[in-house]
Amino acid sequence: MAHLTPEPPEVEGGERIERIFWTLSRFRTQGFGGPDPLQPGTIRDWCHLTGRSLDPDELRVVLEMDAAFLAAARREGAGDNDTVNGEG
Repeated sequence: MAHLTPEPPEVEGGERIERIFWTLSRFRTQGFGGPDPLQPGTIRDWCHLTGRSLDPDELRVVLEMDAAFLAAARREGAGDNDTVNGEG
């Protein structure tokens, strides 16, 4: 039987973008509802301070990764609420 969710294809430069995303993620703020989205100023400042740059496609991928991260954090947080309310 085939996997219902196959592994995504390897993307050239993907490891670099993944490292950048997790590095930037260390600087995100946290609110009562969980992690906040990465802010454009944070990304700009990181690029300036490190001397690195992101082309528009790389920036788009980082922002898509951030959206997926935030969605997963919300799902995980919702599961924690079930436990707190005695439903988990």
